[in-house]
Amino acid sequence: MKTKKCSPFFLLTLIACLLFSMGSFAQKVPYHYGRPYHVHYYPRPVYAYPPHAYVAIPYGGYVYHYSQGCFYRPYGSVYQVVPPPFGITISTLPYGYFGFYMGPNPYYYFYGIFYQPHASQYEVVAPPLGAVVNKLPSGAKVKMIDGQKYYEQNNTFYKEEFDQNNKLTYRVVGTDGVLNTNPSNTEENTDTRSGS
Repeated sequence: MKTKKCSPFFLLTLIACLLFSMGSFAQKVPYHYGRPYHVHYYPRPVYAYPPHAYVAIPYGGYVYHYSQGCFYRPYGSVYQVVPPPFGITISTLPYGYFGFYMGPNPYYYFYGIFYQPHASQYEVVAPPLGAVVNKLPSGAKVKMIDGQKYYEQNNTFYKEEFDQNNKLTYRVVGTDGVLNTNPSNTEENTDTRSGS
């Protein structure tokens, strides 16, 4: 019985197709491994393999994995991207944070997460009412209330507005699922800055 040998061209084509399909699959995974990668948005609650480099943070009876601005919790053999609980702390602010003051108090914002300095760390805190931020959190949904358009994510409401430079910004106008209809109860940001 004769067997046919595969030509080198066929083998090379087959290997190229396999590599291409692996590359296409890798692009669907929201995190890159083996090289530096900066998160440019906070992902929705999706499942992924654990990040290549992370810090384990025990808090509230759970162990959170933190990497480049994102928090994860184990879910079977994969990890789920989750919003961090208030009170959890990190040692370094994520790349691309947005910093501002409200009165004398410094805040740092990263795609729906607000931090304040705490000892030598940064603590996740409740969104301050009246804060003006540069970007909406990923997955924020449009809500029409009394004919007005708002964005809601994790029980925090944002409203579009333009700053003095005519740049689109988003003001926190409701927290804990409650919309604040009295703007005189909010403070203004001062001294905004971005970090890298």
